Amino acid sequence: MLANVYEHILPDRRVASFEEIRRVLRPEGIVVGQIPNPYFPIESHSRLPFMGWLPVRLQKAYWRFAPVEWEHDFYVVTPKHLRRDVAAGGMQTAMVRKFNYPPEVIPAKVRGIARALERPMRVMPWAWQFVLRPA
Repeated sequence: MLANVYEHILPDRRVASFEEIRRVLRPEGIVVGQIPNPYFPIESHSRLPFMGWLPVRLQKAYWRFAPVEWEHDFYVVTPKHLRRDVAAGGMQTAMVRKFNYPPEVIPAKVRGIARALERPMRVMPWAWQFVLRPA
């Protein structure tokens, strides 16, 4: 399982990470995971609008407004980055799909907003889920 982890791996360690996953994974094994959409209007780590649209230097300055207790420790990644690093690490991307939480699991006080945004979120999803396998 690689759920919401890839965006925290240092860029220069990503390929080596996939090489290690491939090394320890059984030949018939798979890896499933999820990456948040950094371009979603409300960025999932900071909960701030448009955080992922900014250069890292400005993200770190903007972070001080985040209503969270942890430090900025993520990078903007998309399925394009994932596919590139997975292939360079000797694995293949078997599937990538858009993911949005169903409205019934969203807190009741914001569920109406979630329902109103269902159509636009088909284009701009909250996250992407993926499946990887050894090449």
